[in-house]
Amino acid sequence: MTWIEKWGRHLPWLMALLTAILYQTTLAPGVSHTDAGELSAVAATFGVAHPTGYPLFTLLGWLFTRIQFTSIAWQLNFMCMLFVAASGYVWASFLRRFFIQMKTTVKKSDSTYAFRIQMANFTATIAGTLMLVLGRTWWLQSTSTEVYSLQCLLFALMLHSLQTAWYAKENVNRSWGIFALVLALCFTNHLTAIVVLPGVLYLFYARFGFKPEGLKLGLGLVGVGLLVLVGFYGMLYAVASTHPAYNWGNPETWPKLWHHMTGKQFSVWMFNGPKPFGENLVKYLVRLPAEFGWDHSWAKIPGWALIGLMVFQGMTYTFQRRREWAIFFGIGFAMNIFWAANYSIKDPEPYFSFAFMILIFLGAMVLRWAWIEQKKFAPYFTGLFGAVIILMAVLNYGNVNQRQVFQYEDYTRAALESLPENSIVLSSNWDVFIGPACYLQACEDVRKDVTVVGYNMLHDRHWYPTQLRVQDPQLAKDLGKRLDDWEETVTEFDIEGIVNPSKLGPRFGAVYMGILAQMTKRPVYISPDLFQKISTQEVMPPPKEVLPFPERYMVRLMLEKDVKTYIPLTSKDAEIRFGGDPEEYENKLLNTQLEQAWSLRATYEENFGHLEEAQFFKNKIAQLGPRLD
Repeated sequence: MTWIEKWGRHLPWLMALLTAILYQTTLAPGVSHTDAGELSAVAATFGVAHPTGYPLFTLLGWLFTRIQFTSIAWQLNFMCMLFVAASGYVWASFLRRFFIQMKTTVKKSDSTYAFRIQMANFTATIAGTLMLVLGRTWWLQSTSTEVYSLQCLLFALMLHSLQTAWYAKENVNRSWGIFALVLALCFTNHLTAIVVLPGVLYLFYARFGFKPEGLKLGLGLVGVGLLVLVGFYGMLYAVASTHPAYNWGNPETWPKLWHHMTGKQFSVWMFNGPKPFGENLVKYLVRLPAEFGWDHSWAKIPGWALIGLMVFQGMTYTFQRRREWAIFFGIGFAMNIFWAANYSIKDPEPYFSFAFMILIFLGAMVLRWAWIEQKKFAPYFTGLFGAVIILMAVLNYGNVNQRQVFQYEDYTRAALESLPENSIVLSSNWDVFIGPACYLQACEDVRKDVTVVGYNMLHDRHWYPTQLRVQDPQLAKDLGKRLDDWEETVTEFDIEGIVNPSKLGPRFGAVYMGILAQMTKRPVYISPDLFQKISTQEVMPPPKEVLPFPERYMVRLMLEKDVKTYIPLTSKDAEIRFGGDPEEYENKLLNTQLEQAWSLRATYEENFGHLEEAQFFKNKIAQLGPRLD
């Protein structure tokens, strides 16, 4: 056994270990933005997450947090890091076995040919693995709590199990059954698994055709998949029936479960015609070189050229050596691009993950081709791939590094702790306030007396009244029939698509005004983003006798008679530690939120002649980083 063969057997473990060590240095220390807080709260309390529910991720997260040895946020971030690092192990195993099973015949006339085959498999496995795990979007999934981290692992497992099933000569049914199980688990985590189905069907047909035994096996595999899906999504049904504190979708009936697990809520952003598809596709192609660290415009032109050559030569070589798999990857790539480019959201990169895996596979095939077919240029190809990998590590590190990202947790904690007891906060800011607040209240017991009402969810989602009853029974009791009527109307709108303006507007208005009317019993606040929407008439204003009173982070609604005299701040100034990419959308959003709040308070201080206090807030605004345009 040569040294290449010896070390080649250990490559998957070495790749996973190296990946985990690197990923650990970029791991977020606490709760991050957007869905991280909600997913953490759902996992820790065993609730129901936003569509499509992610039952597998929720179950694994719940199990992972049963033994708490540090903050739940860090534990779940660490779990996601392990998922992505493990994907490196599985992917390296897949590549290595794929190359070995190609069984290139050794040419007796070439004394270096056997060595080059070994070097081809060895270097292509290393390069293919490192390019995948150092890809910006792939790497980013390892830094905080996000369901795509598990999907990275499941996609790799799906390919590995499909490879085993395809080449199986013994225990064929068992091998395909294991593949069906893994594929079904992909669907229990994220609906992007649908992009692999056409290619899988092709490979299955290429292996078995329409023979009776193949059709019989196919039906059995469908049965395995359905059992897994029923089991995991049935879990959502059972959990929802207990009415947990975090119960997005409340899938306690079949129509609601179907609505939830199919992600119907997000259908308004999908398949909206050729124009949005074209725009999204162009945006993806423009951003694609950034996956390799090439952000600057001048660097993208050679980046596109290299990617184009990699795809062309990689696909050509794969087609020559393993035609069925070349077709499988071609179908998978086309399906992924078609699916993801038809989804109009601000951060679609994770939805292109399978396409990125295929690009990296084709790149690895190019390096293997170079060693076997182009022996004079193989070292140069290896050097080029090595340079690309080093650049990816260096350039992507700064963009994905979340090690100093404290701002979302710091801000939300400071905002909650600045509020009086039993306050109500109306906010439409999911990304940097409501999401992190879910985590802090559910997992760290931070100001659980404060009720955070998501304005957009109250306005659009049938399940939110039920969650509001669980989280604040007294508020629900005070709203009474108004909340019941609104639940009936918004369910018709959200589930059945019935748009009835004569009910929707007045009934929502009654609930909204009912919440504002709580100010006679308990403090009621609105977040700066909602205040801005009220100012621009995007949101219904409060009654005329109610005036906004800006505090440190939120805007309190008070009766006019109570705000005629100066009211000093009672909360203390808190440090908000900023880190990560300053140009990140959520970072800009948080800076904008703080600017809005502090500008309102500075103006308030100036109106009462407190110039020193006003200057304090102006100085804080000047220290903020980039903000949204």
